[in-house]
Amino acid sequence: MALPSDLSLLAYLHDADCNSVCWDCFDHSARRITLLARVDDDSDYEPWKGRNISLIHSDVVACRFIGWGIQFGRERIDSYREGISPALTAECDRLRYSGIDIPPLSFTIIFGSGSTIELVCRELAVEVD
Repeated sequence: MALPSDLSLLAYLHDADCNSVCWDCFDHSARRITLLARVDDDSDYEPWKGRNISLIHSDVVACRFIGWGIQFGRERIDSYREGISPALTAECDRLRYSGIDIPPLSFTIIFGSGSTIELVCRELAVEVD
């Protein structure tokens, strides 16, 4: 399992096929969200180019998903970036104020259909098949 040292590499996921999004709640102490994708053959990042990858978000404290099922063809990742919306940030601030530890990483994933995932987690790991 490799941790990305440079989160700007997530930009290379543009146009990757999203094959699966899994909310793993088996371990109640460390919820995970795993996104399985196939990186586009035209990607400029050679280690991921045309490869299947797993993006594993660990210790997820907050997640917001808006899904649109009206989609022709495969679902593709439009953007994968650091940061979350002001609304989810405010909810995390309320949790932090009440004494809950909020992890440092936050991401927004936008798909070609307009579906969106926002999440706050402690760690992101990338596995390349």
